[in-house]
Amino acid sequence: MAPLPGDFGPGTKQRGSLPRRAFVALLAFMMLTLPLLVAINFSTSSQMIAATRGDQPGGLIEGRVFDHEGQPIGNHTVQLSVTGPSSWVSHEVQTDPYGSFRFDAPPATQASYRLRAGGGSWRWQARDVGFLRSDGELIEGGLQVDFDLQLGAVLVLKVLGKGGSPMGHAEVRLTGEWAESGLLRFSPRVLDQTRSFSSSPMILDGLPPMQGRVSISLDGGRVVSFDLELPVGETMKHIQL
Repeated sequence: MAPLPGDFGPGTKQRGSLPRRAFVALLAFMMLTLPLLVAINFSTSSQMIAATRGDQPGGLIEGRVFDHEGQPIGNHTVQLSVTGPSSWVSHEVQTDPYGSFRFDAPPATQASYRLRAGGGSWRWQARDVGFLRSDGELIEGGLQVDFDLQLGAVLVLKVLGKGGSPMGHAEVRLTGEWAESGLLRFSPRVLDQTRSFSSSPMILDGLPPMQGRVSISLDGGRVVSFDLELPVGETMKHIQL
C-alpha cells in the first residue's frame, strides 16, 4: 500500500526532527545553566567584594592588576580610601612587575574601604571591600581583590581664546551613558563627572567609551557645551572662543 501524502514510508527520515530535537536540547541546557551562571556570578562577587559597613579592624588587603588580555600591569597606582562619616585617600601603592599590590588598611569606625585602579588609557574601576561579613563576623586572613582593567577613553580639550592663547581656570562637566560588557550587563550606566582645571589642555582620562555631552564653564560665567562620542583611545577637541 502506497503511503498517503504526508505519511512516511519505511526507512524514511523525518526532516526537521533532528534540528527540532537539537533546539529543544539547547533550550533545556540554557534553562539549566543560566541559574548556575547567575549563582557563580553572585558567588564570585560576594567573595571578592565584601562591603559590609561597620567597625573595621583593619588588616591586609592585597591583589593583582591585569589588563584586558590577562597580562599583569606593573608600576600601576592603586588607591585605598575609607568610605564612612569622613572619606579620604589614605594611601597609594604601585604594583610590582607581576601586577601585585598590598595595603595594611587602618582600623575605621562605621566605614568600609574603597580600592581604585585605572586612569590613563585604562577605565577607572573601584572595589568596595570590608573585613565584616553580612552577619557581622570578621573575615579572617585578609582580603584578595583583583582588577581586570579594560581599555578606556581619554578626552583632551584645548580651549583657545580670541588671540589663540590657551584658556585655563575652567570647570568641565562630562555626562552621558555607556554600556558595560560582560554577563548580565544589559542596562546602560550613567556617568556624571566634573573636574576643575587651571590650564589648557584639559585631560579627562580613564573614561569608558560613551556618548555624552561636555559643558565647559569658563571664568566670567561663559559656558561652552557640545555633544560628543568617545571611542576607545584618545579624542582631542579644539575649541576656539
